Amino acid sequence: MVEMMREGRDRYIVVALYAVTVLYMGLIFYLSSLPSIEQPGPLGKIPEVDKVEHAGEFFVLGLLLSLAFQRTPSVRRNAWSMAIFVAVLYALSDELHQNFVSGRTMDALDLLADTAGITLASLLGEWLRASRASGRGQVRPTVALKKGMLDSEE
Repeated sequence: MVEMMREGRDRYIVVALYAVTVLYMGLIFYLSSLPSIEQPGPLGKIPEVDKVEHAGEFFVLGLLLSLAFQRTPSVRRNAWSMAIFVAVLYALSDELHQNFVSGRTMDALDLLADTAGITLASLLGEWLRASRASGRGQVRPTVALKKGMLDSEE
């Protein structure tokens, strides 16, 4: 009974992860549809600050995809590489899309920044999965404290 409840909960988590990922991809598409966006305040004075924004934006996408794929049995084994592959394809399509938006252009350095963010996120997702998995199955010793026992007496 408990196992069935866990499977049902896991399905909802997977569906929610994919839904959030698709919505986030829609947000990226919307932002790419806007004409050139001027940076406010001091950010506008930093050269190539948009590359950091691209890396951050696609870091989130890479992390979402990595987490979703890690919970999908058919691709779980290759979750991080699948996340990189799908997200880089999306980044490429995003750059192509910008080529058709007034005031925007396709930029190979943007794609490179996107790929860097995606790769970092996917590797972080894989590291989180591996560290979580290594913690499973380990028996943690229980510590029984005697009445009146001091920390220094342990």
